[in-house]
Amino acid sequence: HTQQQQQEQQYYDDDEQAISFCEAKQWLVSHMPAFDLDYLPPSVTVSGRSMLDDHVAFFVMAENATAWARRIPAAVRLAYLLPYAAFHEARVNWRPLLFAKLFAVVAGQPNTEAAMAALASPPWGPHTAPAFTNWSSHVWPDYAADAAATNFYVQWGSSTSPPVTSPFDFAAYGYGSCSAWSTLLTYAARAVGIPARQTGTPCWNSGQFAGLARDNANVSLCWHGGAGDTRGDIYLNNHNWVEYWSDVKNTWVFINVPPDNTTPNQGLCDTFSEKNGCNYDPVTGCAKASG
Repeated sequence: HTQQQQQEQQYYDDDEQAISFCEAKQWLVSHMPAFDLDYLPPSVTVSGRSMLDDHVAFFVMAENATAWARRIPAAVRLAYLLPYAAFHEARVNWRPLLFAKLFAVVAGQPNTEAAMAALASPPWGPHTAPAFTNWSSHVWPDYAADAAATNFYVQWGSSTSPPVTSPFDFAAYGYGSCSAWSTLLTYAARAVGIPARQTGTPCWNSGQFAGLARDNANVSLCWHGGAGDTRGDIYLNNHNWVEYWSDVKNTWVFINVPPDNTTPNQGLCDTFSEKNGCNYDPVTGCAKASG
């Protein structure tokens, strides 16, 4: 083992280890894409040299401010709490702003499940929207503004987002589909100390794409954008959602977007089991989507 590999293995072996600023920055530099090494947006803090310093500093700040950080495996914190990007979305310095806007929402919560429920409450519906989607709220206590000026919610719009979008893109347009919602919720969660990741399916096992490829030719078409006679979410028949680390269950759990249910592993399908996932069909050995 090299010295770096031995140090990384130490993180895996010692779940309760506090991760320092220097250790976190070294991990990022060792794992970040090569093209990010040459340029990242500038820092918004006084002493930071680039966005990288801000992300590490606010990562450490969130770890020190939450009750659950030391109950999460260090390997999970490094891989799914520390990183500033998930795909090749535009690099933006989102962590300081999202921490400042949203940490008060989760402050005092005892675990990640309660913290995520606070971010995603009230559940999304015709007349309700989760806390993390109120982009103009969560301001400094001495900010003088009327209620209307701090009541701008980003909206749901099916099939309106490109596959990769940054949280600031979502805020700028004011609406987005599951791709945008899962990105914003993932980074909002990371900003306040909850390890999270986007996940999804390129093709639901439902409707004209139900069954196995050997029995239904449309299943293969789904991977190329659908059958061509429909549009929107049916045309693509895909979906994205969010998984986050539960320190209560000591494993990954999911929350759907828009989050119409804040109970872990609820809201995405009719039935769920740890062994077989969503809506498992014992006949085909596949999971059936609920919609």
